[in-house]
Amino acid sequence: ECSCRKPAPGLLWRARDELGLSLPESVLLGDRPSDLAAARRAGVGRAYLMRRGPADRLVGESDPDGVFDSLADCADHLMA
Repeated sequence: ECSCRKPAPGLLWRARDELGLSLPESVLLGDRPSDLAAARRAGVGRAYLMRRGPADRLVGESDPDGVFDSLADCADHLMA
């Protein structure tokens, strides 16, 4: 199993190392539960979900900090 496959956090850690990111100060917007699980495991500060349909419900470590209908809605929230 590769640590680069979600929900493993390997790709996020690689981005941190290569780009000098502070993951606790970062935001991730994903469209799948595995995106949010990877963010939690990597220590990303805030993880949001972009809604893919009306049945989006997540539980456990993948609970989003917010759910948005579009990237624009998420950006508006972050800029407020």
